[in-house]
Formats: sequence, C-alpha cells, structure tokens
Amino acid sequence: MLRALMSSPIRAARGTQLSCKGWPQEAALRMLMNNLDPDVAERPEDLVVYGGTGKAARSWPDYETIVRELRRLGDDETLLVQSGRAVGVFRTHEEAPRVLLANSNLVGKWATWEHFRDLEAKGLMMYGQMTAGSWIYIGTQGILQGTFETFAQAARTHWGADATLAGRLVLTAGLGGMGGAQPLAVTLAGGVSLCVEIDPSRIARRLETRYLDELAPSLSAALARVDELRATQQARSVAVLGNAADVYAELVRRGITPDLVTDQTSAHDPLVGYIPQGLDLAAAAELRAKDPVEYVARARASMAAQVTAMLAMKARGAHVFDYGNNLRAQAELGGVKDAFSYPGFVPAYIRPLFCEGKGPFRWVALSGDPADIRVTDETVLDEIKDDPALARWIAMAQERVAFPGPARAHLLAGLRPARAGGRALQRPGEKGQGLGAHRHRSRSPGLRLGGLAQPRDRGHEGWLGRGRGLGLAQRAGQHRRRRHLGVVPPRRRRRHGLLAARRHGRRRRRHRARGALLVARAHLRSGHGRHPPRRRGLRRGHPHRQGARRGHPADARLVARSPVLFANGRVMTCDGPPEAPLGIIDDGYLVVAEGKIQSVGAHRPRSAPMQVIDLGGRLLTPGLIDCHTHLPFLGDRAGEFAMRARGASYQEIAAAGGGIASTVAATRGASFDELVEVIVNRARRLAALGVTTIEAKSGYDLTLAGEERLLRAIAAAQAQLPVSLCPTLLAHVVPAEHREPAARAAWVAQFAAQLVPRVAEAALASSVDVYCDEGAFSLDETRAILAAACAAGLGVRAHVGQFADVGGAALLAELGGWSADHLEQIGEADIAGLAAAGVVAVMIPTSCVQLRQTPPPVAALRRRRVPMAVASDWNPGTSWAEGLAVPMWLAATHYGLTVEETWLGVTRNAALALRREDVGVLRPGARADFVVWDTAEPAAIPYRVGANLAAEVWTAGVKLAP
Repeated sequence: MLRALMSSPIRAARGTQLSCKGWPQEAALRMLMNNLDPDVAERPEDLVVYGGTGKAARSWPDYETIVRELRRLGDDETLLVQSGRAVGVFRTHEEAPRVLLANSNLVGKWATWEHFRDLEAKGLMMYGQMTAGSWIYIGTQGILQGTFETFAQAARTHWGADATLAGRLVLTAGLGGMGGAQPLAVTLAGGVSLCVEIDPSRIARRLETRYLDELAPSLSAALARVDELRATQQARSVAVLGNAADVYAELVRRGITPDLVTDQTSAHDPLVGYIPQGLDLAAAAELRAKDPVEYVARARASMAAQVTAMLAMKARGAHVFDYGNNLRAQAELGGVKDAFSYPGFVPAYIRPLFCEGKGPFRWVALSGDPADIRVTDETVLDEIKDDPALARWIAMAQERVAFPGPARAHLLAGLRPARAGGRALQRPGEKGQGLGAHRHRSRSPGLRLGGLAQPRDRGHEGWLGRGRGLGLAQRAGQHRRRRHLGVVPPRRRRRHGLLAARRHGRRRRRHRARGALLVARAHLRSGHGRHPPRRRGLRRGHPHRQGARRGHPADARLVARSPVLFANGRVMTCDGPPEAPLGIIDDGYLVVAEGKIQSVGAHRPRSAPMQVIDLGGRLLTPGLIDCHTHLPFLGDRAGEFAMRARGASYQEIAAAGGGIASTVAATRGASFDELVEVIVNRARRLAALGVTTIEAKSGYDLTLAGEERLLRAIAAAQAQLPVSLCPTLLAHVVPAEHREPAARAAWVAQFAAQLVPRVAEAALASSVDVYCDEGAFSLDETRAILAAACAAGLGVRAHVGQFADVGGAALLAELGGWSADHLEQIGEADIAGLAAAGVVAVMIPTSCVQLRQTPPPVAALRRRRVPMAVASDWNPGTSWAEGLAVPMWLAATHYGLTVEETWLGVTRNAALALRREDVGVLRPGARADFVVWDTAEPAAIPYRVGANLAAEVWTAGVKLAP
C-alpha cells in the first residue's frame, strides 16, 4: 500500500533494538526514516525532504523496497541505489559499504532541467539535493554552524578581526530546510535579521523550533522592530510574510540599506522552488500545473527583479553575497547581465576557513537519545582543546538547537591521531563514558577519526547466500554482471570479481554445523563470527535476554522498530460497543512499534520474537485527555479563593478589582520565555498524572498581539514536550480599555477580521473558543467571531450557559461546533440541538463546585445521547485543578456520571471534543499514548480522590521519565 494513502507518519526507531541484521544497515535505515520524519522533512507525504523537490526516494514503492532490502541486507552484502531506486544487492565483504548510492547524475549535453524533468516524469530519476537523497539530512541544524560561521566571518571581513554582527542588519529570504538556519545563525552571531518568506507554514515552523524569534504583521512593522533591535544591539530575528522580489524592491524604494544582503530561497529550481511575483501559493500551484513554461519564465523575471534590487543595495554600500542557491544564474537568464557582480559565499567567507583546515562534520546518535549527542560533543571537546570558537559553538548549540534525530553538525579542523587516554565513543544504549565500542570486538586499525573510535556491530543472524537483482525488468540482462561494478578490496587483490566477497572459511562451516544454535545466540557472538567471549553474561532485564519481564525497557526512551509487546495486563481500549464501551480485555496485550499501536487483543499473540514488557496484571488504558484548560497565564488569585469561601460571588469579586483583570496584568507583564516555561512545567505535571493530550487556550492577554503571543508560546512549549498540546484561540472577555460600546464593537470586529485569519494562516490554533455568557460576549458578538473561524477553516467551540443561557448552545448546533463547555444553564431544546449536530458536551465539575452551582442536566444529555467529556478547566480563578483525578471523582459523585461515562469523558469523548482521531482509544493505527496504572480496577482512579496511580506514562511509544 502506498505511504501516501497511509495515516501514520514515518519516525526513525529509537533505542538499541535492531530491526536490521547489523548496525551499519540499521544506521542507513534510521537516517532514511529520519529524513522523512514530519519534524524534519518539508513535505514528507511527497517524499520531499527540503529544497523544493529534494527527495529521499524516487517513489513510495521505491521507499518500501529500500526499507525491505535494508532489513534483509547481510553483513557481507551491499545495496546499490540509483537516484532513489534500489537496483541490486551484491555479495561484497564485511568492510565494504553496506549502501552505495548516486543521485541525479546527468552528463554533458544532457545535464539540463528539461532533460531531467523528462526522465523524472518517466519515473527514471529523482532530484536528491545534497543530503536528502543520500539520507544524511539532519534538519536545518545540519547547515546551521556553517551558516553561523559564514556570518561571523562576514563580520570579521568587513568590520574588523574581532567584530561581530552586533547592531548590524542582515536581509535574507527563504525559511525552508536550508534557509531556515539563517535567522538563528545571525542571532548567534550577534546580529539582527529580517527574513522574507512567502509560505506562512514555514514561518510557523521556524517559530515553533526557535530558529526564528518574531513575525511582524507588516513590512513597516518589521522595519520599525529591526530599527529598535539595532539601536539596543539585541540579537533577534524578525520575519515578514511576502514575496522576496517584492520586499527587496520595496526596501530599495524606501531607501533601506542593510549591512549584509543574501538570499536562500530554492531558486535553483525555478519551477518548484520559487514563487513568481503577483501569485500566492495556491495560484502558483495552479499555474505550475497548467503552464510550467510560463511559470518558469515568470519565476526568472521575479528573480531578476530581486537581484536588481540586491545590486542597488550593493551600490548603496551593502555587502551582498550569493548563498549557493543559483539565484544569480537564474537572474541572468531573466535578463540581468551583471548578476554575477557580487560574490558567492564560499570565495567571500568560507574559503579562508577551508584554508585553516576546517570542514563540515556531522554525527548522529542512533539511539535517539540527546544524552548520547552530549557525550559525543564532550568527547570532541576533549580531543580538540585548542579551538575556543568550536567550544563556544558547541555550548550555544547545546542550549539553542533542537535535535531532529538527534544529530549534530560542526566544522572541525585538524584530524589527528588518537591521544593516549582519549575517550572513545560508546555504542548506542551503553551506560557510562570512556568504555569504548565493545572492546572485546576486533576492528580495523583504520576505523578512527580524530582519535575517536567508530562504533561497529555485526548483529549477525546467519550467513546468507543470495544475490538479489532489483533493477527494472527490461534490464534483467545486467543482473549477472556484478563483477563490473566496483573495486577489489586490497586484501583480495588476487580475485578478479569486482566487489568480490572474502572467503567464508571456518565461519561458513560452523554455520552449517551449528547454524540453528548460532542464530538463536547471535547476540552473543563477536562481530567477526568468533565464539562468544568468556564471561559475557547478560544482566537481568537486558533487551536481548529471552522471555518476558516485568517493568520497562532498559532504555526508557526506547521506541522499537521491531514491535514491543505489553502483555499480561488488563487492557481497557475505550473503544468497545455500546453495551461495553470501555472495551476491557482481561489478560490483554498491546503491541507498539514506530510510535503507533500495531495490535491489541486477548492473550499473548504468537508472532516473531519481540521485546516483552510484563504488566503483571495491572490496568493499561489510553492516555488521559484534558480537553479544556487555560495553561498560559501567570499570577496567583488565592485571595479570591478566600473571598469565595466567605460567600462572595464571582461578580462581587470582579467588582472588587479581582477576577480576570489581575491575571491579565500578570500575563501581559511576563516575558515570552516565562510564558513558555510556565506552559512546559504545567504540561509536564499533567503528564506525570497520566494526561497525554492537553487542550491549551489563550485568553489572558486580551490584546490582539498578546493573544497571538500566547499561542506562539504554546507552539514553542510544544517543541519541548513529548505530550500533545492542542492550541485554541479564546475570546475570553473584552478588555477593560475597550468597554465603551464603540470601542467594544471595534475590538470584536478586529478580533474576527484580523486575529482569527492571522492565527489560521500561521496555523497557531486548531479551533476558536468564545466565552458566550452574561457579562462576557453577547450572542451576536459570538456569532461574528465563530463565523470568522468557520470561514478560516478553524473549529468552533464556546463556553456556554455557565451563568445564563444566552443562546450559545443553539448557535454551536447551527455552526456545527466541536464542543459546548460548562452547560450549567441549558434547556431541553438546546440539548436536542447539540445531539443533532454531534456537539460534545464538556463537563467542568471543579469550576461548578467551586462556584456552588447546580450541575448540568446530565440525565437529559444522556437521554439524548450527547457525548459527554470531562475536563479540568485549569485556570487561576475558578478551577486551579491540576490533572483529571479530582474532576473524574466529581463527575461521578457530584454530576452523577457512571464510571464508564467518566472514563469515556477523559478519553474517547474528550478526543472527539478536540476532533483528534489518533488518541483517546487503543486501536491499531492510533498514537501509542497510554498509561499503566498501579491497579487493575478502572473505578479505582476516580474512587481514590486525588491519588496519582499512574505508574508508567507512554506518549508516541516513548516512556516518560518519572
């Protein structure tokens, strides 16, 4: 089945369990899959990693074939890949490369875009970029240090040997896979960058991953902001949404001359990588498909306009350079005769570094554990002590750069022999430092780099005698000509078969005689097929030890490519039939792989060997979902709690100066980093309580820019969290400064007409919520905001009937809302409308009890079969409820929900309120979010008031640290 038709994203395996026959094959497989991870690739559904069309494989069938062959590949075989297609597997030898590949090779006269596209259309070639088709792309950070060194060298070249970019403005365009490194690189070099990007999703991604600091609403606002940053010498990056050619030309018209000017759009590909002037993304896609010749002509004309503007800036004193994206050549084809009158970045800035012997290196932790990268960083620093710039860079990278893999890239200078006492790298999953790469295994003396031992593992499961031909059917005649494809290894120079294998000798005979035993004990053999080393016992609980075991994997962050089996437990799927909706399976099992649930059922399945985790009879359920929280806020309102305890009403507290106004003041005064830290800490506390999906609303700033800032803080927090955050734009109340009727109407209109579309365009929220109640937003105001949300393609929700029924429930039913929350004051007609429209009723028992209100009409909701969810409403005023244990208890005791309804309210129905189909249930294909509880009885969680019975919490197949 084509991956394009499948719902699960590709994720590289983590941990130390092999899915291939050895670590070299496993490394290639994990790097290939990491290239297509949604957190790394630009368009993984199209196999595009970066650069507009840079692909990891030629097609989805080719990808599946490569993955299959890597898993079958022996330790003495080599896979050949031609432009993203596996074309053969050949017997070689253990020290030969496991994979040889070449991409996009055209010669001489035929090396043109036209000829390439003709071959691509016929399925005979793909564009592999530099690291996409070779499976070594490690995200934007792979180019980050080289970009940083470029800007740092530019500062030294133009403003003095010790100069930085402090107070300098760098203008650039393109925030894709490579260009996205530029804002952070400039920031790390001390400068201010103005980044132009036409794709809002790319801007959002760079904001989420902290490669970019800010998005300006307009070019004028961006220029004002960069002037402010330059004046105070703050190192920050500012993006503006627009076409690069338009913005560069406008800057020239306004007389703006940056200090440095470059560009890193995907200009090398005028058909896919560059958007012509006058077109948005949709119009560009339409023209590209309809008339590619016209598209390329318009793209080159736009590039010519951009380069003309860059030359004008150069004439005014800016230092302009090309960043290797072929923009100058395309502009020349567009009519700019002197397009090459400014230099490329290599001769201008990088060549001096090459002259010092510095060049790019990258390393990857196949375990997927950032701690292993840190060990490597420290090992490099230990080996290369005379490079303070490198030490400073590694320190900055450890603080600012996220791990897409994880991996790291640096410029290193001076490969040197190993020093006595130098530390060697550890193998994936090994504990401790300086232990070497399995010292009992022999290795070639040449396998060292700068004194660093290169890990090797044979992971052998038996000698395999095959030579598979995977080429096209019409080329079958070439399959026997394996001897013409390579170079004889030096030690076998007397053999004439190119890529010839070494003799098998005793190793083959031993497999014949004791094959079954050796295969069964493959994990005990050394890398060269020798007998097991003496006294190499396996500790209890080792991943290779046979049989089930209670507890968790040795590596708590393990995500196995080979499935992991959770067995001997009481599994509650929350996906059962109406008569038994919890779907409890006694003596049940769950199989997890690649972050997804592979299967679930009764008894232990008979299948291929896999790692087993014995649940010991404990309860395993879906991860809890809190579908109504207000996480991003600061401030404390404990004094109001004391007033409420004395009998004061919500309205009386607000009239006395309390209520939301105090929280708004504290939230507005917080820095962005403080907001992110608060959200991260609160989400982690929830995760420890078994909550793996958390809705998070804005709503405590009340200015348009401030509400957007809260959503960006949620996005930034998500980048640091293993649990899922579901951001919601909340129209909470009208700010005090806009309470006059005319000002109020203008604020509501701006919220609907400006903020909602901007949030949708930047993908900062999945839904819009309005507090529709007495003293909050009227029905007409709610309709205006929610109609704008529907027009922008966002889901609609509302706080409804908490203090008075003003018609919000009927409006949600009319608009097809996701959820109606609170519902203490709601009538039978509204309930019928919610039922007919499929709107979820979200129960907020903690807030209801604290405000001493009458519960919603649960019996009527049950009778109409309205799905009921249960949430905490974590907020600073009426429900400081961390976790769902107390809301579940109150739902069952104060609201009268059954235990089954309560559990569905925090799992399946809560997911429905967020329109998340991948969580809330345990079924094949769902995200592997689940909790193992220290009980076998579902009723124990709401029964034991406030107790945390969550023993293990897993998100996307990764066990969270306690």
